[in-house]
Amino acid sequence: MKYAISEEVLVHIIRRHGRDFSRMLGINKLSPLKKLLEDALANPDEVRLDAYSPDVKYFLKRVNDLWLMIVVLEDEVKTAYLISPKTYKRFASKRWARGP
Repeated sequence: MKYAISEEVLVHIIRRHGRDFSRMLGINKLSPLKKLLEDALANPDEVRLDAYSPDVKYFLKRVNDLWLMIVVLEDEVKTAYLISPKTYKRFASKRWARGP
């Protein structure tokens, strides 16, 4: 499935989370960010469902010691950010749906 990544969302990610992407991944422009997101969406390490909203998915890609987490609503990327292993565990216990 193809997920839409609007320029508005890319600008949001750079403005709100750009310092992390720049410092940790050397990404501070829209086109490399879009490529990173497209690659992670096409080949995620994990996909998690939201425990409270069935239309929300979390695509996760391991990047060095962190996780790239892309939040998708239906078929549209809403945001993305880098999370630590500690935050990953918190999401796993409180936000993501548990498996069968």
